[in-house]
Amino acid sequence: MVVVAERQTSSAAGWSRRTAAFSLVLLLTVLVGHQLDLVETPVFLWVLAIVALLAAFALLFAGFALSRLWNFGDRGGRDLSVGALLALLVLAPFGVAAYWATTSPPLRDISTDLDDPPVLDTSDRTADMNVLSPPTPGEQRLQGDAYPLVTGRSYNLPFETVVDAVETVLDRRDWQLQGPYPETDGQSEVTINALAR
Repeated sequence: MVVVAERQTSSAAGWSRRTAAFSLVLLLTVLVGHQLDLVETPVFLWVLAIVALLAAFALLFAGFALSRLWNFGDRGGRDLSVGALLALLVLAPFGVAAYWATTSPPLRDISTDLDDPPVLDTSDRTADMNVLSPPTPGEQRLQGDAYPLVTGRSYNLPFETVVDAVETVLDRRDWQLQGPYPETDGQSEVTINALAR
């Protein structure tokens, strides 16, 4: 007499697929919401942390399901494969961001003028951070080493022409102007604040 044991389906494989799919949908939703200014940045960052945690759980479920499949012949190979692939897809941008964070210098600001940096007005953000302090000599050295092409530019053009060119660049890149364009009549210096997301 031969007894054939019926293979059972691994519940971990199903959980891996469902968790990974949910993390992908959540990631896409929060990215679109943040891009359309429906989700503020602090909430966006918290949701990204939840997305990464869900994708990590999906990989954990896939690993457990693979162990059950290998050792006991459980079913669910397709679910665990889909779950693992979706989780890796979701975690890929986090890996790229971690790489950039470890290879980029720890700077809080980049300036085209290190001796007399332009004042960054953050008064609409928090009361504590209205003006950034000037860069330290160490930060100046780090910026010079990491970004040698970030320097001030001089143009042999009329002042109004340069300001018009800046306005054109702002419009083309869809940067949000943080105030009205300054008057250039009789002036030799203006400050234009814009927000680039």
